[in-house]
Amino acid sequence: MGLIIGVPRIRQIRVRDMHCPQKINFFDLHGKKCYPSYSYKREFKGTFQQVDYVADAKRLKPTFVRYAGGGFSINLDYDYETNKNLLRNLKRSKWIDSATRLVVIEFSVYFEDINMFQVLKLMFEIMPTGLVTPSEFIQGIQLNSFLTFTLLTISAGLIFSIIVIYYTYVEIREIRWVGVSAYKNNIYNYVDVFFLIAAYCVLFYNIWHVVTVRDIEKAYEKNRSGYINLDKLSTGWNVYLHMLGIMNACVWLKPIRFVSFHRAIQQVLAAMKVSIKSILGLCFFCLISIYAFAQLGCIAFSQSNEEYTTEFSSILAQIRFVMNDISYSSLEDAHGVLAPFFFVVLAIVAYAIILNLFKAIYLSADSAVKKQLIVNDIVIARMLQLGFKRYLYFWRKRKTEQIDLTSKLRPSEKLPGISEENQAQPRPNPTQQIQIINQLREQLAM
Repeated sequence: MGLIIGVPRIRQIRVRDMHCPQKINFFDLHGKKCYPSYSYKREFKGTFQQVDYVADAKRLKPTFVRYAGGGFSINLDYDYETNKNLLRNLKRSKWIDSATRLVVIEFSVYFEDINMFQVLKLMFEIMPTGLVTPSEFIQGIQLNSFLTFTLLTISAGLIFSIIVIYYTYVEIREIRWVGVSAYKNNIYNYVDVFFLIAAYCVLFYNIWHVVTVRDIEKAYEKNRSGYINLDKLSTGWNVYLHMLGIMNACVWLKPIRFVSFHRAIQQVLAAMKVSIKSILGLCFFCLISIYAFAQLGCIAFSQSNEEYTTEFSSILAQIRFVMNDISYSSLEDAHGVLAPFFFVVLAIVAYAIILNLFKAIYLSADSAVKKQLIVNDIVIARMLQLGFKRYLYFWRKRKTEQIDLTSKLRPSEKLPGISEENQAQPRPNPTQQIQIINQLREQLAM
């Protein structure tokens, strides 16, 4: 069972009127006002029918244009007859006219069974030609967070906070140890930085979420007959989900740092480093080709194919073509003569030229890297072989040869005033002992 939080409201966005261009001299157009398509600069932000412009909503993009978060709002009521009379009065006063570009009916619902808010917006986009395109915006927002004072959520939040603080300490210690310049040169460190930024955003949102929900509860208790705006909470929830996605991706990218010991991965990375300049040049050629075909498709097929209505969507269509995602029938329906030529030439450029050039560049670099790895392997094998031979020679010589230490550590003549037992002991002369030790080291190293 859902509970409507506050009353619904109807909101519209308008544009300013302007003088008609009068490029065609029709008598009926003299003195008429023209209303252009919507843009931020053309939006009307004054007072309309005793209703002031208020910017208290989030930006919306229904179908064609992205609209600012504001407009002229009128609250509805819980009673059906009251709403019916209100809408009838708005129709009589021509509240929606040629200057209206977007009409939004918005309200919020709380579902107690699943403990979730839901923001609903019914949008009607009005083009300058009179076309009305309906669309909707529906978003659910969880009420729970790390600070909802349950054992499970508090434990999870505490563990997550400890992990974030520990990794922050590790990164700070690494920066102090290797230096800022060396830290920036390692590309794997950027993954850790993005992870920490996303993690702190997640922690901050969970605190902000609790405060915002309490403010919503207070506003609802204070005025239940007014509209309760959840757009700020909805925007924060979107940012929270994006940060969770970035943090999750960084966690899965971190093991790549420890997989570099594999020989095949080292070979691929080395080949990419060798051929990076050639690959960048090929990417520049690829971007020029994609943009050229995108312009051609936007001009030729935009009237009948939705994939080519704008330059950006046309560029995405060319990228999808490279990934084998294309609808040839829609192109042929849009232009029966140009579609086959467009398809064949794009296929030749994408597959016969660009992909083969990339393969040739990479395989050439890969063969050079393989030759270098073979040379390095031979050098390492020879070094190991020579070291093993020296090791065996040393132990054989140590077993077969006996080193006479008596003549070096004991005096050859008797000294007056010293007994034979004392003369048999080594002399406590540090300089002579160091010389004897150095001679022994030279004999063992031979």
